[in-house]
Amino acid sequence: MSNPLFEKGEHVIMHTCLESEKHPNKVWVCKTDSFKANSGHEVVFLEGYSGYFLCVFLHRSADPKERIEKEILTAMSCIDRMQELVQSLPEEENEQYNVFVSNNIDMKQKFKYFLNRYFDKLARSRKIEA
Repeated sequence: MSNPLFEKGEHVIMHTCLESEKHPNKVWVCKTDSFKANSGHEVVFLEGYSGYFLCVFLHRSADPKERIEKEILTAMSCIDRMQELVQSLPEEENEQYNVFVSNNIDMKQKFKYFLNRYFDKLARSRKIEA
């Protein structure tokens, strides 16, 4: 038997089909490994969905907690890298940067604002899916 396209427990999202319009951005969990149906198409059973679903209309979605953690780590890495770059600037340019930052929103405030908006959006999307 060949390797399944999707495995039991994987998170997927429907796309480019009528069902995806009824359930936009809904994260589904695979109830089974995908398999070839009698029709020859790769299909999978999804939790909370009646019957199997064509895999060609599904794409992987990271677990929401994993996705959030990855985005936070990415943002933190960007902030760390920016601080390294600023510290490596000649003193005159570093001073110009400090003036720029003091005249704008502090980077940590921007990051906190980003996280709050992201978590609000995530909470709203979960209410819609429920």
